[in-house]
Amino acid sequence: MKRIIKAAATILAFAAAPGCKGKERIAISIPHAERKLILANEKPFFPRPVTTVDVTGWEPGKEAVLLGEPFYRYPWQGEDSIRYYIGYEDEIWVLKVEGKTVGVDLASLDYDEVSRLANCEQIIAVRDHDVYTNKLKLFPNLRMLTLELSGYTLRKNPLLFEELKKLPDRVEVYLLIDIGWW
Repeated sequence: MKRIIKAAATILAFAAAPGCKGKERIAISIPHAERKLILANEKPFFPRPVTTVDVTGWEPGKEAVLLGEPFYRYPWQGEDSIRYYIGYEDEIWVLKVEGKTVGVDLASLDYDEVSRLANCEQIIAVRDHDVYTNKLKLFPNLRMLTLELSGYTLRKNPLLFEELKKLPDRVEVYLLIDIGWW
């Protein structure tokens, strides 16, 4: 790594040296140091409780990792490891990261059940099978929405993409479409 930094400094020194007319630009690319993220499923249903993800070159807050089964997208904040749990608690599928409930599966909940959820402000990741923006408004810090859609759902709700446009810009939407259900 020190060699790369020295090489970059040398190139920059030559680029800034007197005699350069300023019209010539030198572009240098410094490779990112390899970085791994360890994902530890605290109570796994599957035989792989620990996995690693190559996060080399990722920017914290700009990328998302896929956690567990059922899948949740979770915003990566620069951590070296994430301990998570996906389980059924109080008749709701939840995602917990470092012991804190940060995700919920809304597929089996109606609006009244969602409005009774505790700590809605902590929820940043939601899974669902349809878009009901009135449900999603209950989560002021929502960042990741994972939608599992079938062809049937798409036919049933032709205004689905219009509903998606109503979401705040901070919400990233991930679509998982099962084309077998047409």
